[in-house]
Amino acid sequence: MSSRNPTLSSRFFRLIAVIALASVGAQVSTAKDTAEKSYCMSALGYTSGTERIKKELVENAKRMAIEELFGELITSFTTVEDLVLKEDVIRSISVGYIRVRGVPAFSNGVNFGEVCVSLEAYTTEEDRDKLRPKRIAKKNCTADRNITTRELIEQAKASAIISGLLDYDRRLESLASKDMLRLVHDVDYIESGFVPDTETYCVRVEGTVYPVEILATTGGDASTDKLGGAADNLKDHKVASAAAIKFTIDGGIDYREVRLSEIEFDSGGEPSFYVDSCSFSPRDSRWSCDYIVDGDPATSWAGSTAQGGSLPYWFVLKAKRGEVIPLNNIRIYTGNREDYPFRPTTFSVYISADSTESWHRICHGRLDRSTEYTWDVFGCTRPE
Repeated sequence: MSSRNPTLSSRFFRLIAVIALASVGAQVSTAKDTAEKSYCMSALGYTSGTERIKKELVENAKRMAIEELFGELITSFTTVEDLVLKEDVIRSISVGYIRVRGVPAFSNGVNFGEVCVSLEAYTTEEDRDKLRPKRIAKKNCTADRNITTRELIEQAKASAIISGLLDYDRRLESLASKDMLRLVHDVDYIESGFVPDTETYCVRVEGTVYPVEILATTGGDASTDKLGGAADNLKDHKVASAAAIKFTIDGGIDYREVRLSEIEFDSGGEPSFYVDSCSFSPRDSRWSCDYIVDGDPATSWAGSTAQGGSLPYWFVLKAKRGEVIPLNNIRIYTGNREDYPFRPTTFSVYISADSTESWHRICHGRLDRSTEYTWDVFGCTRPE
Protein backbone atom coordinates (compact mmCIF):
# COMPACT_ATOMS: atom_id res chain seq x y z
CA MET A 1 0.00 0.00 0.00
CA SER A 2 2.86 2.42 0.71
CA SER A 3 4.12 2.13 -2.87
CA ARG A 4 1.02 3.83 -4.33
CA ASN A 5 1.58 7.16 -6.04
CA PRO A 6 -0.43 9.74 -4.00
CA THR A 7 -0.52 12.17 -6.90
CA LEU A 8 -1.93 9.55 -9.24
CA SER A 9 -4.45 8.50 -6.59
CA SER A 10 -5.75 12.04 -6.07
CA ARG A 11 -5.99 12.57 -9.82
CA PHE A 12 -7.91 9.34 -10.15
CA PHE A 13 -10.31 10.47 -7.41
CA ARG A 14 -10.84 13.83 -9.09
CA LEU A 15 -11.55 12.07 -12.38
CA ILE A 16 -14.23 9.94 -10.73
CA ALA A 17 -15.74 13.03 -9.13
CA VAL A 18 -15.92 14.84 -12.46
CA ILE A 19 -17.56 11.84 -14.12
CA ALA A 20 -20.09 11.55 -11.28
CA LEU A 21 -20.99 15.24 -11.45
CA ALA A 22 -21.36 15.05 -15.20
CA SER A 23 -23.68 12.08 -14.78
CA VAL A 24 -25.86 13.97 -12.30
CA GLY A 25 -26.00 16.97 -14.60
CA ALA A 26 -27.04 14.77 -17.51
CA GLN A 27 -29.80 13.20 -15.45
CA VAL A 28 -31.26 16.56 -14.44
CA SER A 29 -31.15 17.94 -17.98
CA THR A 30 -33.14 15.07 -19.49
CA ALA A 31 -36.43 16.57 -18.27
CA LYS A 32 -37.82 19.01 -20.83
CA ASP A 33 -39.30 22.33 -19.79
CA THR A 34 -41.57 22.79 -22.81
CA ALA A 35 -43.50 20.60 -25.23
CA GLU A 36 -45.49 21.64 -28.29
CA LYS A 37 -48.64 19.56 -28.65
CA SER A 38 -51.67 19.34 -30.95
CA TYR A 39 -54.85 17.47 -30.19
CA CYS A 40 -57.98 16.90 -32.27
CA MET A 41 -61.37 15.45 -31.41
CA SER A 42 -64.80 15.13 -32.94
CA ALA A 43 -67.32 17.70 -31.75
CA LEU A 44 -70.24 15.74 -33.18
CA GLY A 45 -72.80 14.83 -30.55
CA TYR A 46 -71.58 17.36 -28.01
CA THR A 47 -74.40 19.38 -26.53
CA SER A 48 -72.14 21.44 -24.28
CA GLY A 49 -71.03 24.93 -25.25
CA THR A 50 -67.91 26.00 -27.10
CA GLU A 51 -66.02 26.85 -23.92
CA ARG A 52 -66.40 23.32 -22.56
CA ILE A 53 -65.11 21.82 -25.80
CA LYS A 54 -62.12 24.18 -25.72
CA LYS A 55 -61.46 23.18 -22.12
CA GLU A 56 -61.46 19.47 -23.02
CA LEU A 57 -59.16 20.09 -26.00
CA VAL A 58 -56.62 21.94 -23.85
CA GLU A 59 -56.72 19.36 -21.06
CA ASN A 60 -56.09 16.50 -23.47
CA ALA A 61 -53.24 18.37 -25.14
CA LYS A 62 -51.68 18.93 -21.72
CA ARG A 63 -52.03 15.22 -20.95
CA MET A 64 -50.07 14.45 -24.11
CA ALA A 65 -47.20 16.50 -22.68
CA ILE A 66 -47.01 14.63 -19.38
CA GLU A 67 -44.49 12.07 -20.59
CA GLU A 68 -42.04 14.71 -21.81
CA LEU A 69 -42.39 17.06 -18.84
CA PHE A 70 -42.88 14.61 -15.95
CA GLY A 71 -42.02 11.20 -17.41
CA GLU A 72 -38.99 10.48 -15.21
CA LEU A 73 -40.83 11.41 -12.02
CA ILE A 74 -43.84 9.27 -12.91
CA THR A 75 -41.59 6.31 -13.73
CA SER A 76 -39.82 6.67 -10.37
CA PHE A 77 -43.16 6.68 -8.53
CA THR A 78 -44.31 3.47 -10.18
CA THR A 79 -41.25 1.63 -8.79
CA VAL A 80 -42.17 2.38 -5.17
CA GLU A 81 -43.47 -0.93 -3.81
CA ASP A 82 -45.92 0.38 -1.19
CA LEU A 83 -47.14 3.45 -3.05
CA VAL A 84 -50.88 2.83 -3.31
CA LEU A 85 -51.57 5.23 -6.17
CA LYS A 86 -52.07 3.92 -9.64
CA GLU A 87 -50.30 5.48 -12.61
CA ASP A 88 -53.47 7.07 -14.01
CA VAL A 89 -54.01 8.94 -10.71
CA ILE A 90 -50.37 10.11 -10.67
CA ARG A 91 -50.75 11.39 -14.23
CA SER A 92 -54.00 13.11 -13.35
CA ILE A 93 -52.27 15.01 -10.53
CA SER A 94 -49.20 15.81 -12.66
CA VAL A 95 -51.28 17.46 -15.38
CA GLY A 96 -52.28 20.08 -12.82
CA TYR A 97 -48.66 21.29 -12.84
CA ILE A 98 -48.54 21.74 -16.60
CA ARG A 99 -49.02 25.32 -17.77
CA VAL A 100 -49.85 26.75 -21.19
CA ARG A 101 -47.69 29.52 -22.63
CA GLY A 102 -49.63 32.16 -24.49
CA VAL A 103 -53.05 31.57 -26.04
CA PRO A 104 -53.92 28.10 -27.44
CA ALA A 105 -54.66 28.07 -31.18
CA PHE A 106 -58.01 26.47 -31.98
CA SER A 107 -58.90 25.34 -35.50
CA ASN A 108 -61.09 22.98 -37.52
CA GLY A 109 -59.60 19.59 -38.31
CA VAL A 110 -59.36 17.81 -41.64
CA ASN A 111 -62.25 15.49 -40.83
CA PHE A 112 -65.92 16.46 -40.73
CA GLY A 113 -66.91 17.89 -37.34
CA GLU A 114 -63.36 17.74 -36.01
CA VAL A 115 -61.88 20.51 -33.86
CA CYS A 116 -58.23 20.90 -32.86
CA VAL A 117 -55.93 22.83 -30.57
CA SER A 118 -52.21 23.55 -30.77
CA LEU A 119 -50.35 24.85 -27.74
CA GLU A 120 -47.00 25.09 -26.00
CA ALA A 121 -47.12 23.29 -22.68
CA TYR A 122 -44.47 23.98 -20.10
CA THR A 123 -43.50 23.41 -16.49
CA THR A 124 -40.81 24.72 -14.17
CA GLU A 125 -38.19 23.14 -11.96
CA GLU A 126 -40.12 24.51 -9.00
CA ASP A 127 -43.22 22.63 -10.19
CA ARG A 128 -41.26 19.39 -10.48
CA ASP A 129 -39.75 19.88 -7.04
CA LYS A 130 -43.24 20.01 -5.54
CA LEU A 131 -43.75 16.40 -6.65
CA ARG A 132 -40.32 15.04 -5.67
CA PRO A 133 -40.04 12.82 -2.55
CA LYS A 134 -39.37 14.64 0.72
CA ARG A 135 -37.72 13.40 3.92
CA ILE A 136 -39.44 14.17 7.22
CA ALA A 137 -38.13 13.66 10.77
CA LYS A 138 -39.71 13.82 14.22
CA LYS A 139 -38.89 12.83 17.79
CA ASN A 140 -41.55 11.56 20.19
CA CYS A 141 -41.51 10.42 23.81
CA THR A 142 -44.25 8.23 25.29
CA ALA A 143 -45.02 6.92 28.79
CA ASP A 144 -47.96 4.67 29.69
CA ARG A 145 -47.96 2.20 32.59
CA ASN A 146 -51.13 0.52 31.37
CA ILE A 147 -49.59 -1.14 28.31
CA THR A 148 -46.74 -3.57 27.75
CA THR A 149 -43.22 -2.45 26.86
CA ARG A 150 -43.65 -3.71 23.33
CA GLU A 151 -46.91 -1.81 22.92
CA LEU A 152 -45.30 1.31 24.37
CA ILE A 153 -42.46 1.17 21.84
CA GLU A 154 -44.85 0.65 18.92
CA GLN A 155 -47.06 3.49 20.14
CA ALA A 156 -44.09 5.85 20.41
CA LYS A 157 -42.96 4.98 16.89
CA ALA A 158 -46.43 5.44 15.40
CA SER A 159 -46.93 8.75 17.24
CA ALA A 160 -43.61 10.06 15.94
CA ILE A 161 -44.51 9.17 12.34
CA ILE A 162 -47.96 10.74 12.60
CA SER A 163 -46.64 13.87 14.28
CA GLY A 164 -43.97 14.31 11.59
CA LEU A 165 -46.55 13.80 8.86
CA LEU A 166 -48.89 16.42 10.36
CA ASP A 167 -45.97 18.85 10.56
CA TYR A 168 -45.65 18.37 6.81
CA ASP A 169 -49.38 18.81 6.09
CA ARG A 170 -51.88 19.56 8.84
CA ARG A 171 -54.82 18.76 6.56
CA LEU A 172 -54.13 15.05 7.01
CA GLU A 173 -55.33 15.10 10.63
CA SER A 174 -58.82 13.97 9.61
CA LEU A 175 -57.43 10.62 8.41
CA ALA A 176 -57.43 7.50 10.52
CA SER A 177 -54.05 6.64 12.07
CA LYS A 178 -53.58 3.59 9.85
CA ASP A 179 -54.15 5.71 6.75
CA MET A 180 -51.60 8.29 7.89
CA LEU A 181 -48.97 5.64 8.66
CA ARG A 182 -49.12 4.23 5.13
CA LEU A 183 -48.24 7.67 3.70
CA VAL A 184 -44.71 7.56 5.18
CA HIS A 185 -42.26 5.26 3.41
CA ASP A 186 -38.71 3.97 4.05
CA VAL A 187 -39.00 4.69 7.79
CA ASP A 188 -35.84 4.62 9.93
CA TYR A 189 -35.96 4.57 13.74
CA ILE A 190 -32.96 6.28 15.30
CA GLU A 191 -31.98 7.61 18.72
CA SER A 192 -34.41 5.26 20.41
CA GLY A 193 -34.50 4.09 24.02
CA PHE A 194 -35.84 4.69 27.51
CA VAL A 195 -34.99 7.87 29.36
CA PRO A 196 -32.69 6.77 32.23
CA ASP A 197 -34.53 5.96 35.49
CA THR A 198 -37.95 6.55 33.88
CA GLU A 199 -40.66 4.62 32.04
CA THR A 200 -40.60 7.08 29.16
CA TYR A 201 -39.58 5.74 25.76
CA CYS A 202 -38.26 8.18 23.13
CA VAL A 203 -37.65 7.60 19.45
CA ARG A 204 -36.66 9.76 16.52
CA VAL A 205 -37.99 8.68 13.14
CA GLU A 206 -37.11 9.66 9.60
CA GLY A 207 -39.19 8.74 6.59
CA THR A 208 -40.05 9.65 3.02
CA VAL A 209 -43.29 11.20 1.87
CA TYR A 210 -44.36 11.42 -1.74
CA PRO A 211 -46.13 14.75 -2.37
CA VAL A 212 -48.13 13.21 -5.20
CA GLU A 213 -49.61 10.75 -2.69
CA ILE A 214 -50.32 13.54 -0.20
CA LEU A 215 -51.96 15.64 -2.90
CA ALA A 216 -54.17 12.72 -3.88
CA THR A 217 -55.25 12.43 -0.25
CA THR A 218 -55.81 16.11 0.54
CA GLY A 219 -56.66 17.39 -2.94
CA GLY A 220 -54.48 20.47 -2.52
CA ASP A 221 -50.97 21.85 -2.56
CA ALA A 222 -49.50 21.92 0.94
CA SER A 223 -46.92 24.53 -0.04
CA THR A 224 -49.45 27.17 -1.07
CA ASP A 225 -52.82 26.15 0.36
CA LYS A 226 -52.43 27.41 3.93
CA LEU A 227 -55.52 27.26 6.08
CA GLY A 228 -56.24 29.20 9.24
CA GLY A 229 -58.94 30.71 11.40
CA ALA A 230 -62.10 29.24 12.83
CA ALA A 231 -64.99 27.71 10.94
CA ASP A 232 -67.36 30.57 10.17
CA ASN A 233 -69.95 29.05 7.80
CA LEU A 234 -69.25 31.73 5.17
CA LYS A 235 -70.81 34.54 7.20
CA ASP A 236 -70.71 38.12 5.87
CA HIS A 237 -70.17 37.12 2.23
CA LYS A 238 -72.75 38.19 -0.33
CA VAL A 239 -72.81 37.59 -4.07
CA ALA A 240 -74.27 40.25 -6.36
CA SER A 241 -76.19 39.34 -9.49
CA ALA A 242 -73.21 39.95 -11.80
CA ALA A 243 -70.79 37.94 -9.67
CA ALA A 244 -70.23 34.22 -9.45
CA ILE A 245 -69.30 31.44 -7.08
CA LYS A 246 -66.74 28.78 -7.91
CA PHE A 247 -67.12 25.51 -6.02
CA THR A 248 -64.25 23.03 -6.36
CA ILE A 249 -63.99 19.38 -5.37
CA ASP A 250 -60.37 19.11 -4.24
CA GLY A 251 -60.24 15.53 -3.00
CA GLY A 252 -62.17 12.26 -2.88
CA ILE A 253 -62.07 8.80 -1.32
CA ASP A 254 -61.59 7.16 -4.72
CA TYR A 255 -59.72 9.57 -6.98
CA ARG A 256 -60.61 7.72 -10.13
CA GLU A 257 -64.23 8.84 -9.75
CA VAL A 258 -66.07 11.30 -7.52
CA ARG A 259 -69.78 12.10 -7.40
CA LEU A 260 -71.82 14.96 -6.02
CA SER A 261 -75.60 14.90 -5.74
CA GLU A 262 -76.59 18.37 -4.56
CA ILE A 263 -75.21 21.63 -3.19
CA GLU A 264 -77.00 24.65 -1.72
CA PHE A 265 -75.70 27.98 -0.43
CA ASP A 266 -78.99 29.27 0.99
CA SER A 267 -81.77 27.94 3.20
CA GLY A 268 -83.10 25.44 0.69
CA GLY A 269 -86.18 25.45 -1.49
CA GLU A 270 -85.91 26.25 -5.17
CA PRO A 271 -82.25 26.36 -6.26
CA SER A 272 -81.00 29.96 -6.36
CA PHE A 273 -77.98 29.19 -8.54
CA TYR A 274 -77.46 27.69 -11.94
CA VAL A 275 -74.30 26.06 -13.32
CA ASP A 276 -72.72 28.49 -15.76
CA SER A 277 -69.74 26.24 -16.58
CA CYS A 278 -67.78 23.32 -15.16
CA SER A 279 -64.36 21.75 -15.64
CA PHE A 280 -65.64 18.37 -16.76
CA SER A 281 -68.90 17.45 -18.45
CA PRO A 282 -69.43 13.67 -18.68
CA ARG A 283 -70.49 12.36 -22.06
CA ASP A 284 -73.14 10.29 -20.29
CA SER A 285 -76.15 12.57 -19.76
CA ARG A 286 -77.00 10.74 -16.52
CA TRP A 287 -74.14 12.63 -14.81
CA SER A 288 -74.73 16.20 -15.97
CA CYS A 289 -73.04 19.15 -14.19
CA ASP A 290 -76.46 20.79 -13.90
CA TYR A 291 -77.65 18.08 -11.53
CA ILE A 292 -75.78 19.50 -8.52
CA VAL A 293 -78.25 22.43 -8.30
CA ASP A 294 -81.45 20.89 -9.68
CA GLY A 295 -83.00 20.43 -6.23
CA ASP A 296 -83.24 16.66 -6.66
CA PRO A 297 -80.86 14.56 -4.49
CA ALA A 298 -81.67 11.51 -6.62
CA THR A 299 -79.68 12.95 -9.56
CA SER A 300 -75.90 13.22 -9.46
CA TRP A 301 -72.86 14.56 -11.28
CA ALA A 302 -69.84 12.26 -11.68
CA GLY A 303 -66.23 13.03 -12.64
CA SER A 304 -64.05 10.18 -13.85
CA THR A 305 -60.37 9.90 -14.78
CA ALA A 306 -61.40 7.19 -17.25
CA GLN A 307 -63.16 9.88 -19.31
CA GLY A 308 -60.35 12.43 -19.02
CA GLY A 309 -61.45 14.23 -15.86
CA SER A 310 -59.02 15.14 -13.07
CA LEU A 311 -59.01 16.74 -9.63
CA PRO A 312 -59.75 19.42 -8.74
CA TYR A 313 -63.15 19.54 -10.44
CA TRP A 314 -64.81 22.95 -10.47
CA PHE A 315 -68.28 24.41 -11.03
CA VAL A 316 -68.98 28.09 -11.72
CA LEU A 317 -72.38 29.01 -10.26
CA LYS A 318 -74.31 32.21 -10.95
CA ALA A 319 -77.34 33.65 -9.18
CA LYS A 320 -80.73 33.49 -10.86
CA ARG A 321 -82.82 36.51 -11.82
CA GLY A 322 -80.44 39.11 -10.40
CA GLU A 323 -80.81 37.90 -6.85
CA VAL A 324 -78.45 38.93 -4.05
CA ILE A 325 -77.91 35.84 -1.93
CA PRO A 326 -76.11 35.74 1.45
CA LEU A 327 -73.72 32.80 1.70
CA ASN A 328 -74.67 31.69 5.19
CA ASN A 329 -74.23 27.92 4.93
CA ILE A 330 -73.18 25.21 2.55
CA ARG A 331 -75.53 22.24 2.42
CA ILE A 332 -74.10 19.23 0.60
CA TYR A 333 -75.62 15.90 -0.32
CA THR A 334 -72.89 13.41 -1.18
CA GLY A 335 -75.12 10.56 -2.26
CA ASN A 336 -76.61 7.39 -0.87
CA ARG A 337 -74.89 4.40 0.71
CA GLU A 338 -74.02 2.91 -2.67
CA ASP A 339 -72.26 6.15 -3.65
CA TYR A 340 -69.98 6.12 -0.59
CA PRO A 341 -66.78 4.99 -2.37
CA PHE A 342 -67.08 7.97 -4.72
CA ARG A 343 -67.79 10.73 -2.23
CA PRO A 344 -65.74 13.97 -2.16
CA THR A 345 -63.61 14.64 0.93
CA THR A 346 -62.43 18.25 0.58
CA PHE A 347 -63.81 21.32 -1.17
CA SER A 348 -63.15 25.05 -1.64
CA VAL A 349 -65.38 28.05 -2.34
CA TYR A 350 -64.30 31.10 -4.36
CA ILE A 351 -66.15 34.30 -5.24
CA SER A 352 -65.69 36.72 -8.13
CA ALA A 353 -66.81 40.33 -8.34
CA ASP A 354 -66.02 40.73 -12.03
CA SER A 355 -67.80 37.89 -13.80
CA THR A 356 -65.16 35.17 -13.19
CA GLU A 357 -62.16 37.09 -14.48
CA SER A 358 -60.47 36.74 -11.08
CA TRP A 359 -61.25 34.54 -8.10
CA HIS A 360 -60.88 35.06 -4.36
CA ARG A 361 -60.97 31.95 -2.19
CA ILE A 362 -63.09 32.54 0.88
CA CYS A 363 -63.00 29.11 2.47
CA HIS A 364 -61.87 25.51 2.42
CA GLY A 365 -63.93 22.67 3.91
CA ARG A 366 -63.54 19.00 4.75
CA LEU A 367 -66.32 16.42 4.62
CA ASP A 368 -66.63 13.84 7.35
CA ARG A 369 -65.17 10.60 5.99
CA SER A 370 -66.73 8.57 8.81
CA THR A 371 -70.30 9.21 7.60
CA GLU A 372 -71.30 6.96 4.73
CA TYR A 373 -73.84 9.38 3.32
CA THR A 374 -74.90 12.81 4.42
CA TRP A 375 -77.08 15.78 3.65
CA ASP A 376 -75.70 18.36 6.01
CA VAL A 377 -74.36 21.86 6.64
CA PHE A 378 -70.58 22.26 6.51
CA GLY A 379 -68.44 25.04 7.89
CA CYS A 380 -65.49 26.52 6.07
CA THR A 381 -62.06 27.54 7.26
CA ARG A 382 -60.87 30.83 5.83
CA PRO A 383 -57.38 30.96 4.34
CA GLU A 384 -54.77 33.16 5.99
